Amino acid sequence: MSAIDIERVHRRVEPIDGWFLTDEDWLAAGSAFRALATALTRRDEEAVRTALETLQSLEERAFRAEAQLGPEKTPIPPQQREQLNYLVRRLKLELGQPPSPPDSAEGTRSVG
Repeated sequence: MSAIDIERVHRRVEPIDGWFLTDEDWLAAGSAFRALATALTRRDEEAVRTALETLQSLEERAFRAEAQLGPEKTPIPPQQREQLNYLVRRLKLELGQPPSPPDSAEGTRSVG
């Protein structure tokens, strides 16, 4: 039986909402979110570690200063935001915390 540190996973994924990445990197993040969700379901500690390592490398890109021209970095797209919100709600449930209601401010940004 693996011992996945759910609190650690939660702390790693929750701040992703504030990242700015290229479209290509957001696609990679979405793949990592799917891999992480599957790994959590299977209680596969190694797969959780691999998904978190992928997210760690993306995090470094999210905060790296752009000294050169390149692809534009954007906030989290709707599809990846939905995947992230699902993961955060699921982790909160596993931690015994009530999830945020669907109509709450979670996953939304004010425009204006």
